[in-house]
Amino acid sequence: MSSNPKKLSGAENQNQRDFQQNAQEILCNPPIIINSPTPDLLRTDDKTISRDPYLWELNEATRDFIATNGTSQNDDADFKNSKIIYNDKTRFCTKKLFKRILKNGEIRPRAWLTYSESKESVFCAPCLLFSSEGFHDWKNSQARVARHENSNYYKTCVSQLKARRIPKGRVDKLLVQQLAEEIS
Repeated sequence: MSSNPKKLSGAENQNQRDFQQNAQEILCNPPIIINSPTPDLLRTDDKTISRDPYLWELNEATRDFIATNGTSQNDDADFKNSKIIYNDKTRFCTKKLFKRILKNGEIRPRAWLTYSESKESVFCAPCLLFSSEGFHDWKNSQARVARHENSNYYKTCVSQLKARRIPKGRVDKLLVQQLAEEIS
């Protein structure tokens, strides 16, 4: 891995900003919670999923739910259990990880990042939905998260999730329309 990051052109910078905006559009919308039986569940009329991303059943229905309703970052969790003891000191997941400071000083939420209390790890929600693992390396967390949000894999997963949000962008759009008509 090179220690000097590649300098991006104006168009590449704009593309990066567009991908970040897409991630926020997809995931910042708070889920619609209807008669949630416990605070550990997110629920709409037809689907209930765990707030904990490690407990998600990774299937088409979950992907559609997250694409449509967003998810919780769980950044209000008690991070004490995420403790890892390194040679130099003890480290935890922190709320700071869920925010990104842009070069102009603006602070933006990393809406795509979500914490799992059961796994004591953070996950990229779009990447997890398309088969990815979380991490809990708190010593290098800022650099690792920054590297991930600039990766092609992340960008591809965000694009796939955005396409799922709009039934016209899906391969199975006719089935989705038929199901919607049958439910109505």
